[in-house]
Amino acid sequence: MEIKGSNIDIILIQPGDFKTNMVNTRFNPPLNDSSIYYQVNKNITKIIDQQIENSPLPDIVGERICQIIEKKRPKFRYRIGSITETLSVFCRKILPNPLFEKMIANYYKI
Repeated sequence: MEIKGSNIDIILIQPGDFKTNMVNTRFNPPLNDSSIYYQVNKNITKIIDQQIENSPLPDIVGERICQIIEKKRPKFRYRIGSITETLSVFCRKILPNPLFEKMIANYYKI
């Protein structure tokens, strides 16, 4: 709203998983073996690490941003990622919370 009339477009880019250095630089909170969160955290971290390792390089995001910049009337939001990531956003909108949460829990094996 602050820039209304300024001829500046605001665009939200929502990238999915891409093969970056995130795995090596993220903060992993210390959990001791007796924590109730230890195994859940270990499982989720392993799955996320595998996803990122098997993800495409982030060049795709840069290429897509270049395409968006060239548009005369860009949309406000762009999701850039795999079909699974895009579908999960759609499922979140249409599924009841308990069903969506169960789907995510199954995916992350928690």
